[in-house]
Amino acid sequence: QILKPMMSNEKSENYQNTRVACLIREVSNGEMAEDGEPALEVCEEGVRLLESLGSECVSVIAVAGKYRTGKSFFLNRLVSSSIAFGVGETTEPCTRGIWLWSPDPAIKCAADGSRLLLMDTEGLSSPDKTESFDAKIFALALLLAS
Repeated sequence: QILKPMMSNEKSENYQNTRVACLIREVSNGEMAEDGEPALEVCEEGVRLLESLGSECVSVIAVAGKYRTGKSFFLNRLVSSSIAFGVGETTEPCTRGIWLWSPDPAIKCAADGSRLLLMDTEGLSSPDKTESFDAKIFALALLLAS
């Protein structure tokens, strides 16, 4: 067992104080990076979320994959929540950039007692993004979860 199981009476409503924050996003002013791709920036809200964890040990579960294939839905189901990451009913991508969720109360990993931190990423192969942009998002998620 990796995660301590939720009690049968525990529901997502127990995470009223959930903290979801964008950590990485495209620069909103349309600025381009040197490679001609949209520039990325670190979001202050994501930094604040990470800083709020102090020196607590964390275990990160990051999900990356093709756009509109249920990454956010999977993460929500993993922790029996419907309020963590937004999901949509259209074919348009929902998640942009890289998002973090730190449930409160914390979910602890059974093996070492570390706090669970979920990372949701923008889908790959989206019609409005290039392979180069996808590679950046994937690489950042991989490095941040290491």
